[in-house]
Amino acid sequence: MIDYVMTGPDTIEVTVGGHISKQDIDALWARLDADLPPEGKLKILEIIDPLQGMDPVAFWEHLHRAFPKIHRFSHAAVVADQNWIAALANFAGMFTAAHVKTFPRDQVLAARAWLAGA
Repeated sequence: MIDYVMTGPDTIEVTVGGHISKQDIDALWARLDADLPPEGKLKILEIIDPLQGMDPVAFWEHLHRAFPKIHRFSHAAVVADQNWIAALANFAGMFTAAHVKTFPRDQVLAARAWLAGA
């Protein structure tokens, strides 16, 4: 399950949880492609709820579509209670110019405030 909301002119909020299918990824990227401005960058808040799995083809499709557009994001706030997700987000942050910051799940308001001040 992936929920996607444009919360401001340059900010999106994505909540991920449960099982992720290729259809979920296709719908996510259809929205992202439509919302990415021709110029400028977006900020993203990613809220990661408990995951039950991801189809391998969905994982590959997400990577395939994300890498060419990763430079289009200026800030990423990743909210998750799973330590491995925070570690992965911090590791991925080394490969992008975007500012990446992780927050525990109960700090979603702090993550929103961080993005708003960016």
